[in-house]
Amino acid sequence: MFSCAVTKFPEQEIYSLKLLDEYIIPAESYFNTYQIGGLSGIDFHNDTLYLIDDRSTKPIIYTAYLKTSNRKLDSLIFIKSLNLKEADKKFGEIALDLESIRVGKENTFWLSSEGNIHQQKNPSIFQIDAMGNLRKEMNLPNNFKVNGINSPINNRVFESLSWSWNQNFIWSATELPLQNDGKKPQLYTTFSPVRFTQFNPVTGEAQKQFIYALDRIVRLPLLPFYVNGITEILSLNEYEFLVLERAYSAGRGKHSNRVKLFVTNFKNASNTIATSHISKKDNWKIADKYLLLDLKKMRKQLSSKRIDNIEGLCFGPTLTNGNPTLLFISDNNFNSFGNQITQLIWMELIELE
Repeated sequence: MFSCAVTKFPEQEIYSLKLLDEYIIPAESYFNTYQIGGLSGIDFHNDTLYLIDDRSTKPIIYTAYLKTSNRKLDSLIFIKSLNLKEADKKFGEIALDLESIRVGKENTFWLSSEGNIHQQKNPSIFQIDAMGNLRKEMNLPNNFKVNGINSPINNRVFESLSWSWNQNFIWSATELPLQNDGKKPQLYTTFSPVRFTQFNPVTGEAQKQFIYALDRIVRLPLLPFYVNGITEILSLNEYEFLVLERAYSAGRGKHSNRVKLFVTNFKNASNTIATSHISKKDNWKIADKYLLLDLKKMRKQLSSKRIDNIEGLCFGPTLTNGNPTLLFISDNNFNSFGNQITQLIWMELIELE
């Protein structure tokens, strides 16, 4: 039987995180006439950052140089912008709501889009070349399609992408459960399973899947809206992922967002790739998870003194001691939900012996 989704702590800690620095992109910043904001995805390769703006009308990929020294973020210099709808007319037929970006092989990129379920537009995971031309789309299982047996929730689909540990496969997780899989997280404990799906980038086929249980909402909203879901994932090794859960409780101003980073291990989890819907009564094994960091604990160490709407996560520059780092980026929603900031947070990932 399934167990309820609750925050857990490991019997023995395997990883720890150390804050290095924070960089705030100033409000009302522009590049090539585009206002910089809505940054929902991030990736880093060869000292270069790739950031995506999730506006459906102007889906932009930004290229920027990230300069660091002495464990500090010195500067972020934007050097290129790419509007996908201007690059390839095929994107006029695809509902683009970009959420995640991963650098691919041979100067390509993989992107995820949530589509528009209300307008009968499917979500998508696709590959583009460096000029923004559409090269390939993944073949989505029926569950992820608008008119499937079990369809996704609008604006709550493919928020995340990650290469597998060996760079052979691409993984994605839905932000919330599918319509017939379970409930959205509430202020009380619910059965809220989301699906992690492995895709073969050569064939485009989905070939493996496991279930991960979301935590409940822990902060009481002061206005009638709240949500908690997965905004990004990052593969650590053959069986482990970092999982970013972002909760939002409306009406709490600078404290509306609650962001937690988990480690999940799917080694013993059931493969649900052929399952049309998940039932609480079935004997599926859910992936193990434990809390690595509740980002509110480091809020006072930040220059901004806040944790905003963190949606993007990637590996950053490797430190001189050999340790990997993580980069987090927030989506300011262009301040449509109140006063928000675009923050880049840099942390050291330490593997404990």
